[in-house]
Amino acid sequence: MSEPDTSGKGAAEKNASYVSGKKLVRIGVLVWFVCLVAFCSSFVLCGKRRFVTASEMAEAHTLLDALGKGLVKCAHDDGLPVTTSQVPAKLSEISGGKAYQPKEHDFDDPAFECAQFKNKNPQHFQIQWERQRPDHGRVHAYADLDGNGQVDLVIYAEIRCNQEDLRDCAMGPIEP
Repeated sequence: MSEPDTSGKGAAEKNASYVSGKKLVRIGVLVWFVCLVAFCSSFVLCGKRRFVTASEMAEAHTLLDALGKGLVKCAHDDGLPVTTSQVPAKLSEISGGKAYQPKEHDFDDPAFECAQFKNKNPQHFQIQWERQRPDHGRVHAYADLDGNGQVDLVIYAEIRCNQEDLRDCAMGPIEP
C-alpha cells in the first residue's frame, strides 16, 4: 500500500507548473496583437473592396439614372436614339479601380446629345446606351474591378416604349 500524503498538497498541485505574472502579460499582449493584425488585414482585404465597390456602384447608378431619364425625354420627341459608343472606349482605362477623366468630345454621340448627357467627373465605369429594338434599349455601366481585363460587374436599366406609340417610354429600375 502507498503511504498517505501528509504534506497537505494534492497530487495535481504537486505536478502543476506556475507561470509568472510577467510571462502571462506578455502572452496576453501577443495574442491581442495577433488578433488586431488579423482584424485589420481582413478589413483591408475584404472591407475596403466592399466599400469601394459600394461607392462605385452608387456612382454608376447616378450616371445611369441621369442618362436613362434623358433618353426617356429624348424619346418623347424622336423615339429611342441609336446605340452610342462606350465611354471610355477601352475597358483597360477603368480596370482595377482606375478612374477615367472624360474628354470634351466623349459624349458627342447623337443619343448622348439628345439626352443632354455629359459627365465631366472621373468615372470608374464604361457607360453606354444600347438600342436593342425601336421600342426597347438599355443603359449600361461596365466595370473591371480586379484589373484582369474582363467585365466583372454590369449595372443596367431597361428603357421600354409602348409599341403603339414609340414616344411613350419609361425607364425601369437600375439593376443591381
